[in-house]
Amino acid sequence: MKVHLEIDPQRAQNAGTTPAAISAGAKALDFPAGVAVGEDARTSMQDDELSTMVSALLASLFLVFLVMAVQFNSVKMSIMVMICIPLCLIGSFTLVFLTGRPMSMFGLMGFMMLIGISVNNGIYLVDGTTQLRQTVPLEQALIEAGTTRLRPILMTTLTTIISMIPMIFTTSPNLVMMKEMSYIVIGGLIASTVLAMFLVPPFYLLMRGERVDGTKRLRFLHRKKAQTSAENEKAVTK
Repeated sequence: MKVHLEIDPQRAQNAGTTPAAISAGAKALDFPAGVAVGEDARTSMQDDELSTMVSALLASLFLVFLVMAVQFNSVKMSIMVMICIPLCLIGSFTLVFLTGRPMSMFGLMGFMMLIGISVNNGIYLVDGTTQLRQTVPLEQALIEAGTTRLRPILMTTLTTIISMIPMIFTTSPNLVMMKEMSYIVIGGLIASTVLAMFLVPPFYLLMRGERVDGTKRLRFLHRKKAQTSAENEKAVTK
């Protein structure tokens, strides 16, 4: 005897965790001799697709970092741009948690989209500051880069968010699983845009080892060496 169960994802409260819940419930049951619980080929294919998607996410992170390093000709500047990626993850996980949406394969595809989209905010700010500081002081360059690049940042972010909004309200059974992608992209872009405007400038100063007035900031080891040498000089003079 073979029992086949089909679940409508649109009616399921959490379609992403339904297979795991069914497997756990079936294993807790006592079956007579000769009866076993098995998984079909679709479930094993989903596990393979999940591992493949994770590998693709890591590869996309590396490729984005490599492209930024080549374009800016600096590893530090590429790291400054990549700081927008963890910022967008804050918004994505927050919105998914508040809405109670499950994490599915389409959600991972949304993260892959965010890797390429969210770095645009960092590129605008970092590149604008680097260009402006050639003609104006560093403090003014940071302020003007935020004000002049705010409009293109908002334009690119809002157009992407608006294009994802209809997907949230879709009722089509064929597109209901795409909602996870829209929630992740919208939440990530909102958080990345807001937080990048406040966190990228101080992170820029931290990576460059400079203060707001443009003077170099002594590192901890160099500062300790300088204090030690000054103390030695005082001891010798005495």
